[in-house]
Amino acid sequence: MDIPPQFLLLLPLSLAAGVDLYLTLFVVGVVFFLDLGEWGGTAISIHQAAPVLLGLAGLFFTELVMDSRPTLALLWHNLQLLLRPFGAALLGLLLFQREPTGFLVLAVAMATIVSAFSHVLVWGKGILLRITPNPRISPLGFKLLSDLAAAGLLALTLLDPDLGALLATLLLLLGLIFGRDLHGAVRFGWTLWADRVWGIVSPTEWQSRGKLPRWALEEASLGPLDSIRGARAATWGIVGPGRFKDGWILQKNREFLFAFRQSRDPRLILIDGKREGVELGSFTKTIRYRSSQGVPSALFLQLGLIGPESHK
Repeated sequence: MDIPPQFLLLLPLSLAAGVDLYLTLFVVGVVFFLDLGEWGGTAISIHQAAPVLLGLAGLFFTELVMDSRPTLALLWHNLQLLLRPFGAALLGLLLFQREPTGFLVLAVAMATIVSAFSHVLVWGKGILLRITPNPRISPLGFKLLSDLAAAGLLALTLLDPDLGALLATLLLLLGLIFGRDLHGAVRFGWTLWADRVWGIVSPTEWQSRGKLPRWALEEASLGPLDSIRGARAATWGIVGPGRFKDGWILQKNREFLFAFRQSRDPRLILIDGKREGVELGSFTKTIRYRSSQGVPSALFLQLGLIGPESHK
């Protein structure tokens, strides 16, 4: 059975949908509904296409507004972690609606996975830019650059599907190699989202021993009489220079330790060194340290949590 030529379109379209779903759907809608180029499907009048295209354009600008407000961006993109794979699945259905069921199922699965992966990478970088600000680029600036890259990929794919598919494959491989920290950032983003939602009902608190993950307690080698509490946290530089890691901060007596998993193996690091100050950001409370080796590092906690600067 011959492979449908649409497979060359599916990979770059799914990757672009993970970066910006509404921009991708807008471009596909223009080409498909108005029967333009090789993507063209069924031509309809501009009056029929206009409401759909205007709605997608409105959602695109809504996303820009959301990205300009940290709290709204947190809620919006955590929701998009569910919506973007669904939107990419619709693209797969659109492209393969006339193909056999086997190809249709494969296309939908591939589109869902690729779009979810690419959105994790882009949103993970967005979280890092918000909790570890970069003076060279703002979160909104990164958003606009990502959209521009997605538009460029779509344009290249429209002109040359083979080249577009090749570039999308290279980008996904680079994401697999260099995107490990970004996955951790997205996991930590879910924690911050839950903290914002449930924080309306009750304040963020340290978790007692019974609510801490078993792997973290086992790694700490705690005896039955040890008193311990913990909270979800993330670090920059404590695990290694330039490394972001999500995990748990544990307080045992007056010691603070950071527990995390590396390739599924539990690890534990004593947080020591000179504390250089506490900053309240839009997402997190940041406690800056300089390690005993003189390396600058930081610990990130939920805003409502009493941090290690207090030993109460």
